[in-house]
Amino acid sequence: MNTKAFLLKLPPILFLLILTAAPAARAQDGAFAPGQPQALVITDPQQMILDELHDRLASFARQWIATLKRNQLSGPGNCEVQRAADGRYVARYNAIRDDDAPICQVRASTYKPGAYIGSILYKVEVFESYGDTPQAAKAGPFQAASRTTLNEIFSIANKDTAWSAPR
Repeated sequence: MNTKAFLLKLPPILFLLILTAAPAARAQDGAFAPGQPQALVITDPQQMILDELHDRLASFARQWIATLKRNQLSGPGNCEVQRAADGRYVARYNAIRDDDAPICQVRASTYKPGAYIGSILYKVEVFESYGDTPQAAKAGPFQAASRTTLNEIFSIANKDTAWSAPR
């Protein structure tokens, strides 16, 4: 092998050696342990603010949903009765689903610098019962008839403000 051919093959070999040696050197420095999953470190300040606001919105959402359930006027004992197309009566009420956690989303406002918009999505189910009289319809049994996703939107003036219900 001549010198020119050797020098042409040297850069790829050196590159491979550096690639294989770098993880071992970083492991010795304690940067990471080989074979272990690596944590993603977010250093973008805006993303860190959004993550914190999301956590605060999720906490607020749990309180908000609990308040809505507590103050809910609709239920089997307090339902709306209407005459159905077939002449019978239908009793209906809405209930917030317990088995689906609310979904929270946060973004920076596009219109007001420093402000943030948060939305809470949760599911509401409509229960129905049919009967020949309004009293029979109210007596049940009620069955789930439909499900809707509600989206409530909240805003805060800046990142240090607490999420709260609109006034």
